[in-house]
Amino acid sequence: MSLAERHAENRQAEYQRFIICMESAANLDRTMEALPSDEALSERFRQGKCLTRPELAVLLAYSKIFLKSQLVDSTVGDDPLIAR
Repeated sequence: MSLAERHAENRQAEYQRFIICMESAANLDRTMEALPSDEALSERFRQGKCLTRPELAVLLAYSKIFLKSQLVDSTVGDDPLIAR
């Protein structure tokens, strides 16, 4: 979390793209998760502010949810080397 917070200021566009990606790939609901709109996020970035720790925590949780779903749906577990 601390690293994500530290890098958030320099990776604003990446976080904004990630939020958009998670909306379609992992059913992220910005309103339900209290995440700012693209416009609000852009304005915040213009003011030199970034995502808050609670907002970053939500994104971290969604990244884990998405990764788990991708692994479960894949055949990676069938690989004998990985299965060991």
